[in-house]
Amino acid sequence: MKEILEIIKNFSDFAAVFCFTKCIKAMVCAFILFPFILILRKTLKNANTNIKLGLLLLFIPMVFMGNSKLFYYTGFVKVTVFLNKIIKPEYGKIYFAVVFILLVRYLYMNIVFNHKIRKLKNTENREILLDIIEDITLKDRVVLIKKYLQKTKLYITEENISPFSGGILKPYIVLPRDIIENWEDKDFKAILIHELLHIKSGHIIYFIIFDLIKIYWWINPFVYICKKLVQEDAEKACDESTVYYSQIERQEYGNLLLDMTCVLNEVENRSIASFVDRNGFRTLKKRLLNLKKKSIERLPEINRKISGVFLICLVCITCSIVMTSYPRYTKIEEISVYDEKINIITYDINKECQIAWIVDDRLVIDEEGFREYILNNDIHDEYVYLSYGTIMKVPGVGGMGYVGMVSTADCTDIIYLIDDNNIKNIILEFCIKYLI
Repeated sequence: MKEILEIIKNFSDFAAVFCFTKCIKAMVCAFILFPFILILRKTLKNANTNIKLGLLLLFIPMVFMGNSKLFYYTGFVKVTVFLNKIIKPEYGKIYFAVVFILLVRYLYMNIVFNHKIRKLKNTENREILLDIIEDITLKDRVVLIKKYLQKTKLYITEENISPFSGGILKPYIVLPRDIIENWEDKDFKAILIHELLHIKSGHIIYFIIFDLIKIYWWINPFVYICKKLVQEDAEKACDESTVYYSQIERQEYGNLLLDMTCVLNEVENRSIASFVDRNGFRTLKKRLLNLKKKSIERLPEINRKISGVFLICLVCITCSIVMTSYPRYTKIEEISVYDEKINIITYDINKECQIAWIVDDRLVIDEEGFREYILNNDIHDEYVYLSYGTIMKVPGVGGMGYVGMVSTADCTDIIYLIDDNNIKNIILEFCIKYLI
């Protein structure tokens, strides 16, 4: 039992330092790159809303820059050295404890929220929904989009809340009964178009991704700014497309937004796309001004091209990050030599002289060459340590591997400090390789 607890402690210490270091490194990249995104958005303030939304989505790959080789070149290596000096296991454990609490809270709230959705009445009058899906997918080349939207369920709630949409595998739209029974058909249709466009455009997925990034990077202020801007841009993009597809006048649609803001309550869950935010009058003002300024001619065609361009950019950036990052782990082939005080004597003994080999994870040493090596390096210790097969997560952060304590008087006298057949070491090696 004591050995198991020791395994857990050693692994948790290693994981806490390693993961927290990666998190902070990625955050450094976000602090450098995100201001450029904001500046570019400001420069393109009159551009198509989907362009500005696409720029914000380029924030997502920054999360994966913790293993970037950038932090081992030029001035960035100072960041690595600094973090290695100050980060302790306790810091990482506290940080990820908060992450765990936030994640549990998020999952619990979503489970409760989805349970409430499933208890709502599912309207059987789907004709208008299917007609709208036909209209908004008429020029789409991908048939799967239409089939996906046709899975959308329309629920009715007795609460006086804003219409909203959600779900990924099982998309849905929730409408208050008052809108279905008392609002004009053109307004009802515009609301349905708006919510279906959220589902079609993948906005629900964006919101969930940014919610998860907020949990992972809860100390990063840029995440909160980015999530808010993503929600605003998603609403503006759907407003533009709703006016295009519904053929409603901009002023009428603006009045619809105002009316709904005044009479309906906000939905609490922010992983869904709510039609209006009762407390967000500044956001509503931006949406109304956006409608006034933007041209909607050839809007679907333009949006498809913009989405295609940013999808390619996102894939290219992600691929470049993967290609310029260190792998999950690297097994070090070099044999390093240390003295009894664990001071390194030679990083790669075979660069200096070919005297040691690895056969079936065990050391084979040339006796004559080893004696000469001891004399040349003026070693007076009784033993030297030969380390090999170390698992490196990134340069400078490693663990496991093998250590042979070799007698300087007789190189056949080798004591192995780590036995690979020991179940404790097998578990620890697996954890270091694959669990972080």
